[in-house]
Amino acid sequence: MSKKYIDLYKQYHSEHTNYGNGGGLKFYLNYVVDLVRDTKSETMLDYGCGKAEGYLKYNHHKHWGIMPELYDPAVEEFSKLPEGNFDGIISFDVLEHIPEEEIPQVI
Repeated sequence: MSKKYIDLYKQYHSEHTNYGNGGGLKFYLNYVVDLVRDTKSETMLDYGCGKAEGYLKYNHHKHWGIMPELYDPAVEEFSKLPEGNFDGIISFDVLEHIPEEEIPQVI
């Protein structure tokens, strides 16, 4: 995502304190449990974690047995993309926020 959109996203986060709190994560807990078990995943990345309240406040990750690495370019605390390989990457409520011109075209 370009710096222009990241800056807009940061501004939106600062103006709307309840935005990006990860509230939607709770609706997918059982799906992630199944994926972790089926794939025997030991590492995970949440790409676009927002403010990560689902992990930090509600401990949703305890259902999975994995605390994901957290990344969100608009939240200072999580703005550095973790390095390394991951058994799984999750991204909830993210893609619809990426401007169409920023999405790579796949043929």
